[in-house]
Amino acid sequence: MYYFVNQMKLIIMKNTLIFILLISIVVPVWADESLMLKSGHAPCEINIPSGWNENTESDNPILLKAFSPNVPPSSISFVVRPLSEITSAAREVTVGMYADKYVEMLKKDFRAQMMEVKDLTIADYPAKSITDRHFVKAGNSTREVYSQTIIFFAGEHVYNFTLMTFYKSRKDAFSEFEQIVGSFHFLETEAAGEAADYTTTGTTNDVTSEAASYTTSDTIK
Repeated sequence: MYYFVNQMKLIIMKNTLIFILLISIVVPVWADESLMLKSGHAPCEINIPSGWNENTESDNPILLKAFSPNVPPSSISFVVRPLSEITSAAREVTVGMYADKYVEMLKKDFRAQMMEVKDLTIADYPAKSITDRHFVKAGNSTREVYSQTIIFFAGEHVYNFTLMTFYKSRKDAFSEFEQIVGSFHFLETEAAGEAADYTTTGTTNDVTSEAASYTTSDTIK
């Protein structure tokens, strides 16, 4: 379990570091189009609304958009990892269990304040959306950031989309983020079927579901 938690922490730290490095970038406008994603399971795609720009210098796709000239750009990162690299008991881990550990780690290691945890469906796969706010240090200043992560399992892989944004941009950024992730789909019908055939045998009945204790009514305005 330590390895499982440590791998999740590395993903969060990587997303935060990328965000810090990119908040000073001037973002050009991008027209509506689709973006192919690198996936360990199968080719997949998301639809990108106008105004988002891909940072091609990163190993994984990073999308940037400045919602206001006076606010640094928001960022969306995408990470896909085989569950076998995160835990040796891949088929005993459900997305709910993964989300519980994710919430626990955000609160413990990043002192994050949970805003909302909810269930979603992405391309017919059960997903969890985790929204929080926490502080990051950028240079000599500390900034409050708002983050939303959407996680789902497909084809024995965990798909992790993370948005990082600021207070003034958060409403528009959250809305467009869910629109982008909601457009996710596999490009090959056969590949999508294989991913759908994958099921986990584990349950969350014996796991305290911390994420379940956060509902829409707990959302911070």
